[in-house]
Amino acid sequence: MSLSGTDIKILGLSKKEATIFFELGTCVHITATDLAKKIKIPRTTTLFLLHKLQERGLAEKIPVKNHKEWGLTSREELIKKLRKTIRAFEASHNILGGIADNEIGIEVYQGKNNIKQAYRQILQVGVNDRIYAIQGNKSAALSLEKLEKEYFFDLHKQTKDKKVIIEGVISESTLRLFQKLNINELHSHLDRLIIAYIIPDEYINFDMDIIFFGNLLFLINMEKEIVLFIKNEAIVSAFKGMLLLAQSAGRKIDLNSHIKKLIEEKSKTINL
Repeated sequence: MSLSGTDIKILGLSKKEATIFFELGTCVHITATDLAKKIKIPRTTTLFLLHKLQERGLAEKIPVKNHKEWGLTSREELIKKLRKTIRAFEASHNILGGIADNEIGIEVYQGKNNIKQAYRQILQVGVNDRIYAIQGNKSAALSLEKLEKEYFFDLHKQTKDKKVIIEGVISESTLRLFQKLNINELHSHLDRLIIAYIIPDEYINFDMDIIFFGNLLFLINMEKEIVLFIKNEAIVSAFKGMLLLAQSAGRKIDLNSHIKKLIEEKSKTINL
C-alpha cells in the first residue's frame, strides 16, 4: 500500500498510527505482540493504537482458528467509508464532483457563493495576461437577477483597479440590457478595459458564461447555479479558437463609449 504524507494527514493518522497502518497492509493478519516486535513499539502502545484504528474503521480483528488477530479493514469497507466521507464533504461545500491528474483537472461546484468565487478568479490573472470570455445571451440577465448589485460593483471596481483586460463576445440582447441599468450601475461598468464584439443572439443562444485564461477555463450556468472548472491548456486553446470564430462573425464595439452615451441620455432625462 502506497500513501503519501498528504494522504496520512487526510486520514488523520499520527506517525505511530501510520506505521501500524502500513505494517498491517503488508500482511493478511498478525497478533498485537508480533506487530509490536516488527515495528519496535511497546505492545501496550501498539494495542492502544490498534484500538484507535479500529474505532476509525481502519483496522479490525480477524478470527484465526481459536483466537483473533489484527488486520486492515477490508478494501471494500475502506472504500465505502472513504466515499461516504467524501460525499459528506462535497455536500457541505456544494462540490458536485471532479477528476484530477497531471494532465487535466476538472471540478464541479454548485451554489451562488461558488459562482461569485468563480468570477473573482479573473482577479488572479497576471499583469500581461488577458481574460477571454464568451457570454451566452441568457446569462447576463440571469446574473443581474440572481447576484447582488453590490457584488458586481465591488468586482468591477477591483477589475478596474487591477487593470484587468477582458476580451470577449456578447449578444445583441446583452448589449440592450445596458439600457435597463440605472446611472450608478452604468458607472460601475464604465472605464473597464473591455474589448467587446457583438454577435447575433442565435449564435450564442445559451445560459452560460465561458471564461478562460492561462490554462484555466470555467463555465458558469447561472440558471442551475453550477460552475465547471477545467484546468487543461489544450482545452483552453480550443476555446480560444472558438472565440476567434465568434469574433469574426460579429462587430467590434467601443463598449465604454456606448455606456457613456447611455449615461448622458439618462442624465438628460433626469434633469428634464
